[in-house]
Amino acid sequence: MNPDVFIHGVVNGSYGASFFVTQVCEALFHYQALFDMLEVNVPRDDDQRSLMKRDLLRREAGNVIACEGSERVKRSETYNQWQVKNLRAGFEQLSLNVDIMKRFKDKVKGSYTRTLSLTKIMEG
Repeated sequence: MNPDVFIHGVVNGSYGASFFVTQVCEALFHYQALFDMLEVNVPRDDDQRSLMKRDLLRREAGNVIACEGSERVKRSETYNQWQVKNLRAGFEQLSLNVDIMKRFKDKVKGSYTRTLSLTKIMEG
């Protein structure tokens, strides 16, 4: 593969830190943000909300906090760590295109509602 543009979505976190307390605190901050987004955007009685919390977020959070070595499937690195890896792989960071950013913001503003369903979020 030789892409002209590679967009890397990064979860900026350090819940892969060596110290257990740091792992737990960072994981709590990360997952609290996800649960807060669900709280604001998806009604509590939505079956898909329960499914996402039960089957995805619970398993993922437990794996981050309780598992080590080969048992751990979810790993995080900071933005700086990913940036170094990408540069070593030969990628270069492009400057932000203001027009693309404006179109993206307009699209988000146009589709956002307080009761946005999880299906709409997942479909993009």
